Amino acid sequence: MNNQRTLLQRRMFTVFPGIEYTKEIFEDALDGLQCAYVMRIRKGTDVRIDTVMSPDGCFKLQEPSVSAKACRKDGETLLGVINADFFHMTSGEPQGAAVMSGIVIKEEMKDHTNFFGMYPDGTYVIEDKATFRCVKHTLQMAVSGRDVLVDGENFPESKCEPIPDRHPRTAVGICENGDLLLVVVDGRKPGVSEGMHLNRLGLYLKALGAEKALNLDGGGSSVMSVRMLGQQEIEIVNSPSDGVERPCANGIAVYSQHTMTTK
Repeated sequence: MNNQRTLLQRRMFTVFPGIEYTKEIFEDALDGLQCAYVMRIRKGTDVRIDTVMSPDGCFKLQEPSVSAKACRKDGETLLGVINADFFHMTSGEPQGAAVMSGIVIKEEMKDHTNFFGMYPDGTYVIEDKATFRCVKHTLQMAVSGRDVLVDGENFPESKCEPIPDRHPRTAVGICENGDLLLVVVDGRKPGVSEGMHLNRLGLYLKALGAEKALNLDGGGSSVMSVRMLGQQEIEIVNSPSDGVERPCANGIAVYSQHTMTTK
């Protein structure tokens, strides 16, 4: 499979000690021009990572940035957030399982869906629903997704996407060295960012160092917000295809556990 990419532009800075934010513009050999946004959380970084949704645990459609701010604890600084699970657009219920702050919010998972989670010791996991049933009460956080994009040296074939095409994408990846990747790729913007097929997204995650990676909700839901240099609050860094941040079921947020000042 041709995995060639031609880097056109890269912007990178440190969001917090151990966390780098990168924006890349590149030409993918098959999918064309792409704008990608990556938060890399280095293993052992002193941050809190959690599922964010309505703080009372009720299902509700809410922009991920709003959910992340609502779930911020006293003394914390919100560093970044991405959207997570696919969801029912009327009820706001995530389609898969969810664990927030050690509490199992939803257990049901559909066939062929998978989950990303984190144990209290900071170890990350991407596995299937059978594994979730066994470990759900030992997880600190978890969100569900669909296709596993990277599994070691393998790139599993999509089982869930009915019409394979180029779209905006959101994904999470676990690196062999223990780093965590939060990734968003813009799409539906001809001549700016075309969007990616799932297999190309898997190759991109692998190039970033992912040993396991999971596809999360994409399309108009794909969004990343980051605390940019010199700012007190997060701001949207990608270009959502809807033109605005879409209300979603949940997200993955990263917090520093002490108040930070701007520089």
